[in-house]
Amino acid sequence: MNNLSPRTKDPMQLSSLSACPESYWKLLIAALLIPTLWTRADLVISELMYHPAGEPLDDGIETLEFIELTNAGTTVIQLANYQFSQGVEFVFPNGSILQPGSFLVIARDSTAVKQHYGVQNVIGNYTGQLSNAGETIRLVDPLGETVLRFRYGTSGAWPASADGAGHSLVLKDLTLDNDLSSSWQSSRAIGGSPGAAEPAGNEGNLQRMLIQKGAQGFYFKGVKEPSNGNTDWAKPAFETDNAWLSGRTGFGYSNNAAEASHLSTTLNDMRNNYLSVYARVPFQLTGSDIDRLKSLQLTMNYDDSFVVYLNGVRVGAEGVNGNPPAFDQNSIAGSDYDPQTIDLTSRQNLLVSGRNWLAIQGHNVGIGNSSDFVLAPELSLTLKELPSIEEQQRAVVINEVFTNGSELSDYVELYNPTDAPVDLSGMWLSDKPDPLMLYQIPTGLIIPANGHLVIEASVDQSGFGLSSQGESIFLSSEDGSYVAASYAFGPMEMDMSLARFPDGADQWFYQSTSTPGQANQRNRHGAVVLNEVMYHPQLNENAEFIEISNISSEEISIGNWSLAGVNFQFPEATSLPGDGL
Repeated sequence: MNNLSPRTKDPMQLSSLSACPESYWKLLIAALLIPTLWTRADLVISELMYHPAGEPLDDGIETLEFIELTNAGTTVIQLANYQFSQGVEFVFPNGSILQPGSFLVIARDSTAVKQHYGVQNVIGNYTGQLSNAGETIRLVDPLGETVLRFRYGTSGAWPASADGAGHSLVLKDLTLDNDLSSSWQSSRAIGGSPGAAEPAGNEGNLQRMLIQKGAQGFYFKGVKEPSNGNTDWAKPAFETDNAWLSGRTGFGYSNNAAEASHLSTTLNDMRNNYLSVYARVPFQLTGSDIDRLKSLQLTMNYDDSFVVYLNGVRVGAEGVNGNPPAFDQNSIAGSDYDPQTIDLTSRQNLLVSGRNWLAIQGHNVGIGNSSDFVLAPELSLTLKELPSIEEQQRAVVINEVFTNGSELSDYVELYNPTDAPVDLSGMWLSDKPDPLMLYQIPTGLIIPANGHLVIEASVDQSGFGLSSQGESIFLSSEDGSYVAASYAFGPMEMDMSLARFPDGADQWFYQSTSTPGQANQRNRHGAVVLNEVMYHPQLNENAEFIEISNISSEEISIGNWSLAGVNFQFPEATSLPGDGL
């Protein structure tokens, strides 16, 4: 869920109304006239590239930054005059909309982002720059009220691989609280997945619908040719004009309940007015999707005929003559037809990374003598399983970090949380996002199931040591194409380690006794503990607080104690009662 601020308005005296600028009244009237059919929870920041890999330009600008918005609802979102007011600055131009289930990328340099990532649903340019140290991003509506806000970080549970190693931050699920680090993960691939859904790994479903009933698309009523008698209208680069309407797939009309179940856009004016309907429906693929393609199946629910094009190339037809059929061409026959499935797997060469287009023209048997018309495509994708070794390696986590020891050498401990041994041969360990390839794990090095592997972090052993002031650790693939595990830690106390507890869990704790190659232990240091922290209040930043607790039964003096991370020292006479706060 997003952090939403309630609407609050100060009382306005009647005598002050005339002092309001004309622009205020225009925005207010627009807000009242346009129905708000979508809820604020529908609009989600789903991906963030705040620190791209590589050095910035001479002026310090990182041109490949981006913010991705997703419409998680079922209604079109009008974004005109909305603006990012914190973190970066950008006003959405007139006509900006976000269709249900669609993505929109807002870029620091839209041209660079389009060219580098190969996506087209990009707008910009915003001013300012996303902080590489973490910050708050805020989007407000035309009246200046907060629509969404979230703060990202760069250490602890926030994925370190998004901080200069080339990965992006990706929201795990669109319903999660985006202020929590546990709601975010690093993208599977370096470069992220801007403008598209994050591809699933082997742990995800290998089958998914690219176009299902009710998918958002565009349609043209066949009262004339859509592109002067050629098939330009079916090509990816075709630009629709006002004659093309926005609508959801299944197009047509019917009084038959079975046929009507396929319809989402009812064409009550088709009979006696036009014979044909043309449709363009976009769908997204990644390069990995194309490489792993096992099958691509198109199911056509239709009555009476159709011709289908994939990225502008004709790939199937049924029941109508012509190449292409004219807009006023009758179908060969009229009847009720079973759904037809077309195997498009062999057309893999037509697919591209990013946005693809399925274009279809459907024809009726007659302009005034047909009781029904149906044009309802469904497109499904099946992926090949990834090599199991990659998924196993991605499951390995950085489990414990030790530096600043009086006797023991610095080390990084890896942990295999799976029930099968994992071969780490050839993987790389580094304390820098660039280069990632500093220490290569020797061939044949295997972590047993639910086991540990300790690697000494020293110049002699691994080529790098760990800073006691804090830094990041990266475990990346043999070819450097992705970071499998990462962790950013802060200053370390002498002879203490930082470890997950229990092994492999999300939570990290300091250990007074390090446990290399063994199960981690959570140690409390005395009876005084941090009990609660409010680090990011929703409405008032001054409402932050830290709560400490005495878990013993005896009163404890904490006079002259201090808190690290904030500038505060307890007065000399301060004490905590037994079992008190």
